[in-house]
Amino acid sequence: MGGLIAIGWHAALAQGSLVEDWRWVRYGVEEGLPSTLVHAVARGSNGTIWAATERGPAWFDGYRWRRVRDEAGHVLPAARTLALAATEDGVVHFLLEGELWQVLDGDTHAHRVPRLSPMADWAGLPVHASDANWAIFADSGKFKLARRVDEVWLIEPWPGVGPRETRELRLQVGANGHLLLSSGLELWERRDGRWVPQPPFTGGAGGVTRFAGRGDTDREWMVVRGPDERQGVWTRGLRGNAPWQKVAAFGVEVPPVFAAGPGATAVGILDAGDFLYTDGSPWRRLLMPSSIAPVTGAVFGPAGNVWFATRSGVVFWRRVSARWSQWRAAAATPANRVNGIAVSAEGGVVAATAGGVAYLEPDERLRIDAGLPTVPFTAVAWSRTGALWAGSGGAAAGVFERTHAGWRHRTDAPGLERAGIHRIVIGLDGTLWLLGLPLGANGRGGVWRVTDERIEAWPLPPELQGARFFDMVEDSSGARWFGTSRGVAHERQGRFTMVALPAGRTKDIPFSLALGDSEQVLVALRPSGVVQIARDLRVASVARDPAPTGQVTVHRAADGRTWAANADGVWVLAGGVWSKLTRAFGLPTPNVWPIVAASGDLYVGTMGAGVLRLRTQELYTATPRVFPQAPRIVDGTLTLRWSAATERGAVPSEDLQTRWRIDGGPWSAWSTTDVATPEFHIPWRRHTLAVEARTPIGVTTREPAVLTFAVPSPPWWRRSVLLTAAALVSALAWLTVLLVRRRRTQEILARRVREADRLELVGSFAAGMAHELNNLLTVISMNAELVEDPPDSESSSPSAEIQRAVRQAAGQLKSVLAYTRDLALVLGPVDLAELLRARRDEVDALFPEGVHTRWTIPSEPVMVMAESNAIAAILRTLAEHTRARLGDAGTFDVSLQTVRLDTQRSARLGLDPAAGHIELVIADSGEALSEEQARRLFEPAFPTRERPDSGLVLVQGLMRRFRGAVHVPSSPDGGLAFHLYFVAPPSGTH
Repeated sequence: MGGLIAIGWHAALAQGSLVEDWRWVRYGVEEGLPSTLVHAVARGSNGTIWAATERGPAWFDGYRWRRVRDEAGHVLPAARTLALAATEDGVVHFLLEGELWQVLDGDTHAHRVPRLSPMADWAGLPVHASDANWAIFADSGKFKLARRVDEVWLIEPWPGVGPRETRELRLQVGANGHLLLSSGLELWERRDGRWVPQPPFTGGAGGVTRFAGRGDTDREWMVVRGPDERQGVWTRGLRGNAPWQKVAAFGVEVPPVFAAGPGATAVGILDAGDFLYTDGSPWRRLLMPSSIAPVTGAVFGPAGNVWFATRSGVVFWRRVSARWSQWRAAAATPANRVNGIAVSAEGGVVAATAGGVAYLEPDERLRIDAGLPTVPFTAVAWSRTGALWAGSGGAAAGVFERTHAGWRHRTDAPGLERAGIHRIVIGLDGTLWLLGLPLGANGRGGVWRVTDERIEAWPLPPELQGARFFDMVEDSSGARWFGTSRGVAHERQGRFTMVALPAGRTKDIPFSLALGDSEQVLVALRPSGVVQIARDLRVASVARDPAPTGQVTVHRAADGRTWAANADGVWVLAGGVWSKLTRAFGLPTPNVWPIVAASGDLYVGTMGAGVLRLRTQELYTATPRVFPQAPRIVDGTLTLRWSAATERGAVPSEDLQTRWRIDGGPWSAWSTTDVATPEFHIPWRRHTLAVEARTPIGVTTREPAVLTFAVPSPPWWRRSVLLTAAALVSALAWLTVLLVRRRRTQEILARRVREADRLELVGSFAAGMAHELNNLLTVISMNAELVEDPPDSESSSPSAEIQRAVRQAAGQLKSVLAYTRDLALVLGPVDLAELLRARRDEVDALFPEGVHTRWTIPSEPVMVMAESNAIAAILRTLAEHTRARLGDAGTFDVSLQTVRLDTQRSARLGLDPAAGHIELVIADSGEALSEEQARRLFEPAFPTRERPDSGLVLVQGLMRRFRGAVHVPSSPDGGLAFHLYFVAPPSGTH
């Protein structure tokens, strides 16, 4: 099988039609998806695509994703949705917050499905077999198989010995409508009311990881993981009791993501990200864009396209879409350089190439006509009688004609034997015109007309004798326009008039001509670009920039669109705007110039890559829609926003152009931006915003998207603000009196509260310091019982130890007095990292065995301006607070790092932005605090547990004495973190 994969890999690279970037369309929150983290995708029986995201389910309406609502019309909670599936009978199931919901076909509102019992949990999504609905429940630690009859779940016996590998329990409906149940590698099928085992999956390690269901009416798929030869992809037909057969194996890998589609197609994604694909032929490994995150699910769409669930959104793979086809010779030969293209009425395509005249074969290869010289051919055309004409620009000058009798070289007109036929143009009456360039030293250019199989030289005025003729176009009045090396010539009834080109373009060469709107002639000047000439011979620009320049070929299609080609790619003129089709539309190479539109398709020649054909039908039907957003007004500036899309991403959003207007005013210019800020003044009232979108080939919205919004008047203009002067002065006077009284009252109350808090804190803090003082007194007692000090070891004597312990006890009491009696703390440089390491064992002893402590402390010194005993008190207070919050289980984390605070954050914390800061974070895994609790955490009278937490007021007071700050952010995800910010000592301080 590995050999088959390798062969398919090379075939995919050679084909190149399934791996272009334009086939991949990604949808995110901008397109309405609740979250870019998508767990599963499913397709309803009516073709609707559903997605299970991290923030709830959603469904796709063809343009945007829509949130799912309940029966009352309320949007379902934005919670994780891991499981989602659709049944054959038109029901979509998904699990949301442990509850099962279902959406019936044709409806977008979800209904809750009852459980087996209040204590039973869903072990997966239910399925609908031919006889009933089935589901697996987890009840009291056991798995139960249940069948739903008349809205009631009934317990059914397990087949065999029951579930062995609970993580591989799966229910699936087979292609024949029978129920399939797998438990590990035990596979059972329910037929005629009984369970039938399915060999060879009877027992053993491993499991059926996924039922891929059926991709069509003749086959169903299954993915098996195991340690032996059973691992791989299996399939079976539906006729009779067809056995399962393994059709693919990928070595030690098994695709965790697999989906089956119509026509024996299937896709799989390996853990390494390899994209596997088969359409009945050997498996191929295709390229996925590098921007696509890991894939978590896949499902085929109604038309055979594939939807992928990824961690960066829903990705749509346009497998069955057709855009560019490419014909070229097998090797790098001159035949791959195309100079001219002709399409017959029957759809036959012939190309004039640098290696001869070539035909397009059914295998998409160019075949050179052996009946002609292998010299460069520059022009080819079909006559009205069905004859093929080819002009040569090589050693074989003149023109060749192919009839039923074969090819013949036509040099039966004066000068034709020394001219290279550059273009062959068909006039309005079916006449062929041969436009020639001089070949060799004695060559001459000119114009020849083919009438009734007879070639005659067209008389030219003296000013055009010997000129090079590049192109010609004929309008409905019978006038002819020629592009020559000496300028544009207008001829009517044998009278020639030279058209005066604008200043700066007189030396440009009119390389290509086409008939535009209102009988105006489009002229591609090399290298300036495209201009248009009216009947009165006045020259004007055809469209605003950007526009094609350089060696440009223009062509007018039957539907009125004007196409152009140059070294940058293919261009289209629609609505007075040039747009370029790039690689986003699958263009294999940008260097093109011959271009012809026929039968609704576009044929383009390249400079070495053969002939390209663009299927335009899909692009013509890609009607865009606009989704305006509510305008925003910030600081008096109005900002308009919208988004545009085509159905199922036929055209990339970034290639769509939009324009807007307000209250029926003038339209803005077309632009690819999706935001606008009006430069004019918008009155203070209700307004109407209208937005249109267009694709690069000129397909516009059926009708503009309209949004009504209001521009409010400024506050100073509102009636409630315009008070009389007397009433305003009176109100301000009374307000001033009330504010002064209130401020005095608040100051008195605050002073009393501070005094009461300090007295209350003395008791709380004394209890916390009891343990510290007891340890110090123990040291004093032990050393006091020793004998007198040795006379020769004064530094390590017991008396020295007693003195050190006494000094430490004095420091602890000094910290208490510093807060309770407003005494000043003596701040100095403290190695905070060393202090934390010294106190680690003491703090860890405060917690029971179920609490895990983690300390992240740098090995190098971390100096702060503080007082060491006060820091120890802070650390112990926060540890006791965490022990009370956690109980017998949890985590206690301490981390230390240097931080740089910006000006805004420093101001918000009350810190000096010019100073350096050290951040100590003490966090736990307890219950989360609300924003109100986090804001009032340091209030003495506001409890965070069953008793007031006055010790936190001590922490806040000491941090202020350190000229630092403490901050506790709210965390809805759980846990509590104290962020203590210390001031680093100035450089040079010891």
